Amino acid sequence: MTRLTLVKKIKVVVFVVASLISGLGSMLYGFQFALVLEQYSHFLSLLSGGFLAITALLANAALGTYSLLNARIKQELINPYFLASASFISAIPIGFIGYFGYEESLPFLINLLISSTIVIVNAAIGYTAIYNFIANIFNDSSSKNNSLTFHLLSKGGFIVGVLVSTVFYIVTVHGLTHLLSAFYEDKKTAFHIACVLAVFSWIPGAALYSNSTKITGEGIGTFLEQGSKKITISNKFNLIILLVAIGSGASLCQIVIEFFDPAKDIPSFIKNDIAQTFIYYFIAPCAFVSSAAVNYLALKKLYWSFKESHAKTTLT
Repeated sequence: MTRLTLVKKIKVVVFVVASLISGLGSMLYGFQFALVLEQYSHFLSLLSGGFLAITALLANAALGTYSLLNARIKQELINPYFLASASFISAIPIGFIGYFGYEESLPFLINLLISSTIVIVNAAIGYTAIYNFIANIFNDSSSKNNSLTFHLLSKGGFIVGVLVSTVFYIVTVHGLTHLLSAFYEDKKTAFHIACVLAVFSWIPGAALYSNSTKITGEGIGTFLEQGSKKITISNKFNLIILLVAIGSGASLCQIVIEFFDPAKDIPSFIKNDIAQTFIYYFIAPCAFVSSAAVNYLALKKLYWSFKESHAKTTLT
């Protein structure tokens, strides 16, 4: 084994471990999503919660590992320093999500370590997401398809992704309000500043979810054009990827339910009954689907990345 190969393997191990730690932030929310089944069966609630927690951990770890391995530091599409700064800011709400999730169950230092890892890994996710989003704008394959169904699903997926990504804005507003309240005696001042600053943290999340959900919508459009008889599962691993991706969607859905709660420090126009009904019956289900789409693409890309890497190693 050459020194270069050893360094690459160590880098992969470090990325995987960091991504698994980062995945802990979403794992808890996946488990909490299944607590609604507690009224029917305690065993079923635990079993479902365990499955959703594990799929959330695996899917988010895959997304983090893929993003860390494919973060193009040397690229000319967009200034890497500007992109890195924007990505780091965008990762702050994910850190808040993890911190608030374990606030009452873990010691402060351990929770802070996990939250810091979440921010670092999600900064890489944001970096890769924005780069891919901009790259796809310059290489938009959807313009080659003239089907109305294809374009409707493509645009619909994009809009759904943008709407779902607003949860990152809401989480940041709530989290920053808590932090800034330590510096401002008037909580309203802290809240208003948080509302402005949170916009910067929302943009990369919007890029990630709008782009991934758009791609998924285009995939569905292509499938409908080809006909349902052509659907195939090429191997068992693809089926596993699909199941993990679907299960992982529960985590973001639960995050939407928790952080759009009127009791949180969120904009007042979201607290009325009409907005809450829209969020509960539209945004939350869309978050489930959109998150599953994001994680499915990440799992497939990571799988093919490792498969190609293994093939190259075997040939050499």
